[in-house]
Amino acid sequence: MDDWVRFPPESWPRDSLLALAPAATARQLLGLGSRRVYRNGEALLTEGARDRRVLLVLDGCVKLHATTRSGRLTLLAIRVGGDLLGEQSVLDEEPRSATAVSVGRTLVREVAGTDFLRVLRSDPEAGIALSRYLSVKLRRATRYRVDVGGNPVVARLAAVLCELAEGHGRPEAAGIRVEALVTQPELAAIVSTTVPTLERAMKRLRELGLISTGYRSLIIRDLPALSAVAEDPEGALGR
Repeated sequence: MDDWVRFPPESWPRDSLLALAPAATARQLLGLGSRRVYRNGEALLTEGARDRRVLLVLDGCVKLHATTRSGRLTLLAIRVGGDLLGEQSVLDEEPRSATAVSVGRTLVREVAGTDFLRVLRSDPEAGIALSRYLSVKLRRATRYRVDVGGNPVVARLAAVLCELAEGHGRPEAAGIRVEALVTQPELAAIVSTTVPTLERAMKRLRELGLISTGYRSLIIRDLPALSAVAEDPEGALGR
């Protein structure tokens, strides 16, 4: 069974590359390279490396980490099925800017950079889809910087949880389930706070009935209210 049949278009998150690409382009991309399975904790790409390949995530989850100037490891993003990894180094021929690590078992298609560039040159729709995909990532990064700047921790946490819900959540009767893709220290790093302060902010959101937490998962019970906390914490929290 080829990957186009195994992973139909409706299975990809709406902002992923394979969802943004026209069907013919997505099918062409899925025919490139070869499959590879990465185990939990295994590095798919390494910061500073100069290899020239891209990875199409078919199934699973990947964390992107980078090292700050002070030597601290920080979580940059999460990628899931339908997403693309490694395109930046293929496009600008610079070293890898981040390390990609598998969360659980991750299935990808590894594609030589030359083959990926060949598709971009021969299929204008592929280039447009890639541009839209990169624009989505840039908008999210910009939104994150705006949300983090100057807001209280509970608002920054609410903003990050909303993004996780929109990009990686799974609707169910109780709300939107977000699997534990990140650890508390990683989440604290994203929110730019300490773990104890993060725990207090999580407790506040639980008390408000906006979220509930369990083993390796979190359920967002009221996404609009959580978004309101992110946008206007003083008004939403009654302060």
